[in-house]
Amino acid sequence: MQEAIAYDEWAARVSRLAELIAHKTAAIRQHTETANPDQLAIGQYEELRNRYLAELGELMGQYGIIIQFESRTTGKAA
Repeated sequence: MQEAIAYDEWAARVSRLAELIAHKTAAIRQHTETANPDQLAIGQYEELRNRYLAELGELMGQYGIIIQFESRTTGKAA
């Protein structure tokens, strides 16, 4: 688990991670909806998004918030 950080920094990191997750999800959707989906690119975006989700989960855990993520692109828990 990460070391506790000041609230302002925590809020900025949570906000930034939410933005990054949204961008990766959009990229996954874009690559998935093409005629010939690029599975390598999709996998790389999913890996990055999963890292961001894990970090977001750790940050939320600092305030006793436990969250579970479900991917709308795969239907699986992330």
